[in-house]
Amino acid sequence: MEKAQVASWVDAQARQSKVVIFTSSTCPYCVKASGILMGAAPSDVTLVDLDDHPDREDIMEYFRETTGMLCRSLFIIGGTFRGARTVPRVFIGGKFFGDCSKTVAAQESGELNKILIDAGCKVE
Repeated sequence: MEKAQVASWVDAQARQSKVVIFTSSTCPYCVKASGILMGAAPSDVTLVDLDDHPDREDIMEYFRETTGMLCRSLFIIGGTFRGARTVPRVFIGGKFFGDCSKTVAAQESGELNKILIDAGCKVE
């Protein structure tokens, strides 16, 4: 998929509800972030599972380029350090919010509910 098409697709997905989580069913960080957000605003959260998406690699590369987030650990492929592209990618109010670590930090600090309310979510 061309980069402009990926950008358009991600934008459309990110705007389909107040909270959108791009996720993978096998990722424990996705499960954790999804659990926190579904617990806080269950009627406002949409999960976009990328496991079987035919353009997953293009989407993950787009996230790496646009969010500037790489996995904290680096691994070596063919003698070269490479950053790992990761999920979850959390969007709140149509804008990129962060990953699992940022979601956990916002919950622990008490800021998450305010952020969700500001995005128009019904917080429970």
